[in-house]
Amino acid sequence: MTSSTNFPTADDPKHLERLKALAKNAIADGQLSVDERQALRQALFADGKLTAEEIEVIRATFREKLGDHQLKFEEF
Repeated sequence: MTSSTNFPTADDPKHLERLKALAKNAIADGQLSVDERQALRQALFADGKLTAEEIEVIRATFREKLGDHQLKFEEF
């Protein structure tokens, strides 16, 4: 479901799937670039709020892709 302003909402399964795909692609190389961080932020806050479901999608996706490896962050 999307809100009346056409922003994706956390109760939209397609939004959560897109968020998962975005997170998976962002950390495919084990590093999160500045652009990738910005894209994730934009997707997470598209409707102006961050939900527990969105956080869990990101957390689970990172855990699934990285396992015990540490995520590296590109410097600004």
